[in-house]
Amino acid sequence: RFDESEYLHRVGLYLRALLGDYEDGLAEIAAERPMNEVALLLEWEQDALAWEKAQKLDDSADAFYLRAIAARRMADSTDDFAMQDMASENLARAIMLNPAYEKLAAIDGDVLKILPYAQNFIAEIKEKERFEALAAAEEADLESAQIEMEAEDIALQAKSDAMDMGATEEEATAIGQKAAQEYREQKAKEREERLAAEKNRRRSTKTAEEIAEEEEAERIAAEEAAAEERAAAAKAAAGNAATKK
Repeated sequence: RFDESEYLHRVGLYLRALLGDYEDGLAEIAAERPMNEVALLLEWEQDALAWEKAQKLDDSADAFYLRAIAARRMADSTDDFAMQDMASENLARAIMLNPAYEKLAAIDGDVLKILPYAQNFIAEIKEKERFEALAAAEEADLESAQIEMEAEDIALQAKSDAMDMGATEEEATAIGQKAAQEYREQKAKEREERLAAEKNRRRSTKTAEEIAEEEEAERIAAEEAAAEERAAAAKAAAGNAATKK
């Protein structure tokens, strides 16, 4: 049920705060939503207190943007280069979580001057992620090659052992191939478990929004891979049909 008196109280509370009468209502505003408290402190140019309060906010795009504003103002007032870097980093993280903030920053006098630095920060992170992905792919290829060599050795040893026990050439070959395949499957399972553990470790340091974005990217990649497989299968089927004709 709509409570008109409560609604009017809340509207009046924020109106008085915006007009500068914040002593009475600040505690209530902070209790309701700490982010609003930081925004109001920035509006009143209580930048040092806003920065202090902003450290307790979550790691959402909104919170990073408010921290960027507070840090930028603190850097201006103290000529603190470390604070300037912190402002750029917070703005970059806000944009990475919500790209709409890049357009806002381009017209926001509080952070306009640090936008290029934030964009450079984002580019550096993406480049680092690209190199990490390439390194992981190369490592996976080397690991696969090593496993295949080991599987072939296992196949030969199993075949030799089987023939020593009286198996025919054909039987021994089948035994060796089975042993090699079991080894490959075991190693594949170990790799999946290792990657899952690493993924969980990385996720433990990420925010809910970052995890959601990562899951969405994985879903899209899986759909694209499935579409490519279907297209390849359809092409192969069409080729087979043409051959039969």
